[in-house]
This record gives sequence, structure tokens and C-alpha cells, in this order.
Amino acid sequence: MEIQSASALVVDDNDENRNLLARRLQRKGLLVMEAVNGRQALELIRHHNFDLVLLDIMMPVMNGYQVLETLNADDKLSHLSVIVISGVDDLGSVARCIEMGAEDYLFKPFNKVLLNSRVNACLEKKRLRDQEVVYHQQIEEYNCQLKNQLQRNELELKMARRVQASLLPAELPQLPNWEFAARWLPAHQVAGDFYDFITCRDGQLGLVVGDVTDKGIPAALFMVFAYYKVRTCMASAQTPAQGIIEANCMICSESSHGLYVSLVYTRIDPLSGEITYVNAWHGPPLLYRASQAQFLTLATTGMALGMDAGATFEQSSLRLGPGDFILFYTDGVQDTLNEVGQPFG
Repeated sequence: MEIQSASALVVDDNDENRNLLARRLQRKGLLVMEAVNGRQALELIRHHNFDLVLLDIMMPVMNGYQVLETLNADDKLSHLSVIVISGVDDLGSVARCIEMGAEDYLFKPFNKVLLNSRVNACLEKKRLRDQEVVYHQQIEEYNCQLKNQLQRNELELKMARRVQASLLPAELPQLPNWEFAARWLPAHQVAGDFYDFITCRDGQLGLVVGDVTDKGIPAALFMVFAYYKVRTCMASAQTPAQGIIEANCMICSESSHGLYVSLVYTRIDPLSGEITYVNAWHGPPLLYRASQAQFLTLATTGMALGMDAGATFEQSSLRLGPGDFILFYTDGVQDTLNEVGQPFG
């Protein structure tokens, strides 16, 4: 706090003492007002923002103890810096004033050097307190802005999740002698995981399960991009491998964000039960053979899409029998922990 911008109130019923203190503070550059008793002092304090009060104890109408008691009981005034300057020179009075909130206690006649030092100390303390109040206000304003921004972000994420969920199939295919089940449960509001059913030529059905690397909004945006590229290419592709190769080229040519997508594409012939699939670096689906009561895995047949435009992909075929099923999943299943903290994967 600049001394020239500080203000002080001198409270003393003795004109000579009051004028002496006022002149000394004015020479230091303070703006000074005067009061002749405690009641007048409180009126001035309530209408002016003083940085310092020099307070006498023994005064008519209202003494210094009463002023301190009033200030201490008021949350808005309790931090006001008060230096008691009094002719009451017993330690009991000193302790009482300090206990009631006074910053310091000087005896009359006061020492000029000591008074100057205490005034400077109180003004510095007031400056730091004012600075702390400003910092707290700034923090509160920032927290309020942050809270509002988080609420807006939460709303936007919820809307993004609804949009993303709307891309997924609204209904599962209904085919004679076939059953399909699906569950999409993002770890966050939005995710890079997706699945889709694609109607192909000759009455065949395509099933794709994919997972974009990374999490959150970047993965979700890339998921939408990859979703449409794969759907567009697979709907007209002669073979699964051909469609994946075309989709990979399109994703590589239009994406520069360092993201890629692993997926399994499966083309189903519902009449013969034949399955033709491409596993592009995805978690190997589990094939259950009912006749053997055992699980097998569908191995990787190529790298993830978006890594290399010149990548080639192989496809494999198998036939499902009665009671057989295939379980497709994304890495959220592998990363999930069981009751003893071990990953399922």
C-alpha cells in the first residue's frame, strides 16, 4: 500500500494529543480524519474505509475499550488495524486491548521512532490483507467461471454421447436361426468404440466392431469419421478384405491426427452359416464350438486402419454350427479388473 493513498483516523479527546498525532501522520502522507470520542469514531469508521486507527482509551461518551469491543464484534470491521495510544500504562490494559483486537499498544507520551515503525507495520499488514482479499475474490470468480464452463462441457458431452449413440444400430438384425446381442457402454461420456450391422449383397450381413486408439473427445470424433468410411466401403465391397483395404486407404489419406482404429469385420451368410472375417489388429474374438465345448480365437489378419495406406489384409473363413457363437469385444473388457484387482485380459 502506498503511504500517500492510505487513510487514518485519530481518536482522542485531548485536542493537543489529537492534533500532534494527526500532523505526524499527515507528514508521512496519510489522509487523516479526527474524532473526539468513541461514538464519533464509530460513525466515521462506518462511513469511511480507514486503513489505520490511532485510539485513545480514556475518553467521554464512549471509551477505547468499548470501541474495540464493538469493532471486534463486527465481521466487517474486525480486521481494521488499531494502535492504542494511551496514558493508561498498566499491563492489564495492554493485555485487554490486544485480546480485543488491537494491533499494538503505545504509552503516552509516545516515542516518535516507535510510532513510525508501528504505523508502517500496520499499513503493510493492511496492504497484504487487502491483497489477500483481492486474491480470494479472483479465485472465487475463477472457480465460478470454471464451474460454469464444466457445466457447459458436461452438457455438450451429454449431447455428443446422444449423437454418438444415435449412430449405433437402433435394432438388432432378426434372422431365422440366428441370435444377436450387443451392449455399448463407454468408460466416459463419449468413446471411440463402435459396432455396426451392414446389409451386403446376396442377402449377407456384415458385422463390424471397432475401437479407436485413445479416449475421450478426439477418439469419439475419429470414431464417427472411421464409422462412415468403413460403412461406405463395406456395403459395396466384393470381399471383406477388399472393403477393409479401401477403408484403410481412405482413412490414411484423410486423417493426420496420429489416430488409428482396430476392428473386426465379419460377413455372415445366414443360410450356410459361413463366416468370413478380417481382424485388423483387434482383440481376438472368442469362438465357442458347442460340439467340442471349447473356446477358440479369431487371429489377427492385418494391422490397424489408419497406420499404413499400403497395408494388405487377409481374410479367413469358418462355419458356425448349432450352438456355436462368437464374442466380439473392445479393450475395455480386457482392461476391466476383477474382484481381486486382476485384469480380465
